Amino acid sequence: MQQPSLQQFKQKYIEEVNDMLNDMEGSILTLEQNPSSPDEINQVFRVMHTIKGTSAMYDFKTVEKITHDVEGIYSKIRDAQGSVSKDITTLTLECVDLLRHLLNQPSAGDDALVDDFLARVAAINGGGGKPSAQATATPAESDGGGFWELESDNAKKPCTTYYVMFAPEADITNRGVNIKGILESIEDLGDNTVLTRSWPESEANNGKFYMYWEAIFATDVPFDELNEIFLFVSDEVKIEKIADQNLFLSDDFKEQLAAYQLADTPIDTDELKAVAMLMMPQQPEPQQSEPTKQPEPIKPPEPPKPDPPKAEPPKTEPPAKNQSNAESEQKIIAKNIEASDTKNSGIKVDSEKLDELMNLVSEFVNTKAELLLIAEKYDITELHDIYEKVDKLSNKLKDNALSIRLVPIESLMLRFQRLVRDLSKELGKQVDFVTEGTDTELDKTIIDNLAVPLMHIIRNSIDHGIESVERRRALKKPDHGIIKFTAFYSGNNVFIQVQDDGAGMNPEYLREKAIEKGFIKATDHLTNRQLYDLVFLPGFSTAQKITGISGRGVGMDAVRQHIMKLRGEIDMDSEVDLGTITTIKLPLTLSIVDALLVSVAGTQLLIPVYIIDSCINIHRKDVDASNGRIIHEGEPTPILDLRTALNMGGNPPDACVVVMVKYKDSRVGLVLDKVHGEHQAVLKSLGKYFNKQEYLSGGSILGDGSIALVLDTNKLIRQLQK
Repeated sequence: MQQPSLQQFKQKYIEEVNDMLNDMEGSILTLEQNPSSPDEINQVFRVMHTIKGTSAMYDFKTVEKITHDVEGIYSKIRDAQGSVSKDITTLTLECVDLLRHLLNQPSAGDDALVDDFLARVAAINGGGGKPSAQATATPAESDGGGFWELESDNAKKPCTTYYVMFAPEADITNRGVNIKGILESIEDLGDNTVLTRSWPESEANNGKFYMYWEAIFATDVPFDELNEIFLFVSDEVKIEKIADQNLFLSDDFKEQLAAYQLADTPIDTDELKAVAMLMMPQQPEPQQSEPTKQPEPIKPPEPPKPDPPKAEPPKTEPPAKNQSNAESEQKIIAKNIEASDTKNSGIKVDSEKLDELMNLVSEFVNTKAELLLIAEKYDITELHDIYEKVDKLSNKLKDNALSIRLVPIESLMLRFQRLVRDLSKELGKQVDFVTEGTDTELDKTIIDNLAVPLMHIIRNSIDHGIESVERRRALKKPDHGIIKFTAFYSGNNVFIQVQDDGAGMNPEYLREKAIEKGFIKATDHLTNRQLYDLVFLPGFSTAQKITGISGRGVGMDAVRQHIMKLRGEIDMDSEVDLGTITTIKLPLTLSIVDALLVSVAGTQLLIPVYIIDSCINIHRKDVDASNGRIIHEGEPTPILDLRTALNMGGNPPDACVVVMVKYKDSRVGLVLDKVHGEHQAVLKSLGKYFNKQEYLSGGSILGDGSIALVLDTNKLIRQLQK
């Protein structure tokens, strides 16, 4: 199996940091509304602290510097030496943007940008953040390895003393992990002693890394934040609490640590706890339920075994006072695995792997259809039985694969909240963003393609919809406008609505603009709904002037094109001075769909089942005499002859079928020759040579190897209504 490259490890690190930045961005936006929230303050501090430590591991020096300085601001806020202000939240959001840029798209001209940002942080921070403990470190060397002691300015603050053993795997440097950065992160925590241990040189080591560290430190950093420091090396780190106080205040404790160093023996945590109890007997013993407590002292692990057939490196057994209580490396690793299993309820999967899974499921569905054809052709009962089993398995596999690809719409909300905040500030408006139903799930491909059109709709709501504070007061509206985002399921579809309580759209004004631009004639009579649909025409705009935000008439047309590519529908409704609502209707997935297989003039077509209302058998002469409408359920319903609409020609059969499909709030009948039955269609693109087909959205391979084309009924019906 090919080992991951250094670049892959760095890419994984960047992905993790981007996730942390996304979480922090949400905390900042919440903090802006509730500046005294300790949870959000701690969350921002924790993310800054974690990124600082992990960036040092991967040698991102600029990222480390930025996060260190911003962490200093929130450290003071946590210590009640300052408070959250609008300037601080704005600066922190700029920090998020800058970090994303430095990690994802660094450029040669970033130095000036970074210097300007750090100068503004220093102005707020009063010259910087927390003083780095590393700056006060004084190393002392000995035969047993490195030994440092630090005196913290905050030594008398309430804190906890911990023991840490960091035993990295042999090839950790190949993963791009910066060992020095991890040690510096430990030193930054406060008073500490770090002992370096190494295995004796051996040819069997093959030049790999055989070293481990033991550290004792006292800090006021919560345990959860300690874990985050070792985020990328969690399997190689063990943390144990020694006492609920700073043991470095005791000379006896320091002498005991020095004895371990001089004797070159591993630290005995039970012995240290006993010293702590004698030193401060009034303090209670650590609770047995403490998640980091280990009942036995931890001995450094045996050196890792090199790859066969080379000999195993010799074991070093430093003399310990409680040798029988020492744990093996395998036991430590097992405990780490067990701990990580309890923390993680899910795993991240590369989107390319999910795409490959869907491709395999698609092939399986096609193979199942072939199996059915063979069973019917040769009338083999046993094969029919096997097909039924395969069909059940196929459906379960399809549903499971599709569910894996489903992503909650909530993943988009953060960028929309940021958009509303920044744009309303730029336009001098006061806007609240409200969400509902964000746990609704959609296929990841749809989610990825929804961000741009939804952002444009929200921008329009803020720019065109929400009025200025003065105008809202004149209309006796609240100063704060509201943009409400709602998502919900309906059958096999997901509906998304963006609603504002702004100025709304005047149908008569839209009509005048459309006549002025030549989209309609003065004699045309359009309903309000049809007038609102004019907004989606290329070049149509109601903006009074062109700005950097809107007014060029290319926005809503592009939005509709985006939605149509997702096989969706979009429409608008509005009322003057009450607001506008934009509704998007989308399928749950784009990959596999249940469809009705039909034919017209010998051409096989597919119509998605979720848009079909009913099917009616009809005689051809009744179609010819219908004048484009038939009576269905007591109401005149428009019909569209597919043979004519698709220019197929030929002589139609006497017996026809009308398939009633749903379009917005109405129904339209599609006249075709024959219905063959339901088919589980694996949708494929028609490719670049057929991407301009007006009424087709894709194709699917049938069980006999023939191709059926997927109808885009929305385009057909819109053409009928023109």
